[in-house]
Amino acid sequence: MSFLERAQQRRNDQTDKAQRDSLRHPVTNEQMDLEDHEKSLSEILTNDKTQNTFLHHYLFQQDPTKSQDIVTALDSNVALSSNQLLFLEKHRKGFNLYSAQVEKIQEELTPEQIRHIAQQNPDIEAVLGQIGPEQTAELLGNELKQLGMQDMKRFKKIVQGMRSLRETETGERARKLDINVQDALREWGITESQYFDATEGGATSDTRAKLDKTIADQLSLFWTGVNFLSGGRIEKRGGEALYRNLEEQQQLLAECDKQRKAVGKVLQGTLTPEVRLVIQKHMLDNSVPLQETDTSNVRTLRDLQNVRNQFDAASLKAGFKRACEQEETKLYPPTGRGVRATGSLTVSQLDAVRDRFATEKEQQTRQYKGSGLLTLLLNLFFNRMDKTSIKAMIR
Repeated sequence: MSFLERAQQRRNDQTDKAQRDSLRHPVTNEQMDLEDHEKSLSEILTNDKTQNTFLHHYLFQQDPTKSQDIVTALDSNVALSSNQLLFLEKHRKGFNLYSAQVEKIQEELTPEQIRHIAQQNPDIEAVLGQIGPEQTAELLGNELKQLGMQDMKRFKKIVQGMRSLRETETGERARKLDINVQDALREWGITESQYFDATEGGATSDTRAKLDKTIADQLSLFWTGVNFLSGGRIEKRGGEALYRNLEEQQQLLAECDKQRKAVGKVLQGTLTPEVRLVIQKHMLDNSVPLQETDTSNVRTLRDLQNVRNQFDAASLKAGFKRACEQEETKLYPPTGRGVRATGSLTVSQLDAVRDRFATEKEQQTRQYKGSGLLTLLLNLFFNRMDKTSIKAMIR
């Protein structure tokens, strides 16, 4: 390998390192790897699920106009411009990173964390009672992943809440509290278990008295005498030190509760009627999977094209022809020799069949449901598919 080739390799290594260093866990800010989330555009777009999340949700939330132009071009088999390809490449990288981060947030919703959140949210507490902490964590984790791709704004609220929670639990105040409590326990000769027993009632005058008594019970014979002669000053001094730590502990726990309440409020929003039905079915039969509850039935460009094909002029005319034949069979059944008694439908009968067929087709348009950009594209298409338009197409 020549010097110039080695220089090129070194530059590539530096670029790779810079990219790796920029990949940070959304909660802990620790370095992370993309792992299985490093995908090419081909890998993304040839998979129905990732195509749906990338094109119709992630990209749409980045720039609705540009994403609609790109999807329209792909749908129409029109070559993308260089600017559109650059736009896709830029957001491919962002999508891969975001997908990895969503998964990391999903991992933060452990059964233990769900228990804490449920204490601040009655709805989640009810789900916990229905299917247990492990299954609740699985269910909400699935819904959180779906939320991350379909509503980035709401998802960011969860990320902010989880990050604030982690900072409170592991920040400077929490570390200082841990040191102060351990020092005080060691100084006054009581165990952490004894401390928790004495403080389980919270920061009250009774708790303060219990701390004093706990310390008094641990004093040696000599210090018990000194404590008695000083009017309990020894136990009060120790009790006061531990009580100050308790007050700080209560403040930090209150902050954690506030942050979990905010996270729980967003998670509560994922408990749609469809999700609650899944919970109910699983509660009655735990073989029913706690799967993602995406109720859309148009998720890819192929699905969208199939819908359009069902409502193009040729398909509608063919369907109308079959409806007319069925009506003829009903009104004029074959004779014993297999020949119809009458030729064809009258004008008024044809109008009746046409009206009924157009009504049924208009109602069918309401059965198709997309999400993200696909909702917009479906609406644009079906806005031209009212009853009057359908009747005009089959004349």
